[in-house]
Amino acid sequence: MNRGWEYPAPTIPTVMDYKELSKAEKITYIREMNFCRAERRDAAVYLNALRTDNRAIIEEYESFGDRPYQFFLNKRTYDTGLQFGFTGKRFNKYGWLENADFTAKEHIEFTPKDRPVASNATT
Repeated sequence: MNRGWEYPAPTIPTVMDYKELSKAEKITYIREMNFCRAERRDAAVYLNALRTDNRAIIEEYESFGDRPYQFFLNKRTYDTGLQFGFTGKRFNKYGWLENADFTAKEHIEFTPKDRPVASNATT
């Protein structure tokens, strides 16, 4: 039934290219985000780099993804991996940092003397 007016057509969201925004737009975008406790430090470092125009830090953070949420989480994952000796930056098809692969793996089977079958659990 037509009542003489129509609802506006829904807007189709477009993918925003965050890296092409101006410095002021990036600061506004970051300040409007809600961060959990673990992300606040990275957000503060990145915001300070934007305000002081520190290109090295800005490029380091933006190398971890296409949007702020993604590169904050990827940077945090990468920093945690560095503590365990993982230095590679490998992204999957969705832009997320791949989990670290352990290269030296050893499989140890426990064989209790009173049981004939090997198992990885002892009681």
